[in-house]
Amino acid sequence: MSKSATFVMVATVALVLITHNLAVGVVVGVLVASVLFVPRVAHFATVSRSVSGSVARYVVNGELFIASSNDLTTCSRTRTTLSRS
Repeated sequence: MSKSATFVMVATVALVLITHNLAVGVVVGVLVASVLFVPRVAHFATVSRSVSGSVARYVVNGELFIASSNDLTTCSRTRTTLSRS
């Protein structure tokens, strides 16, 4: 079992035991699991760029996720800035 899964399980059980309320434990467990999930899937997409004259073509391979949009904008801005210099 991974460290993040173990942490989610321990946090959920601890909250259930402290509050005596299963709903609180489950809600917090889901929130903690989603926070730990985002960094793992943030870099599943790769971006390649090809330039033909004045047209730049970007090809995105992989799964897009909300967290991977930052990589797309960073790649686009960095390459555009470098090519203008």
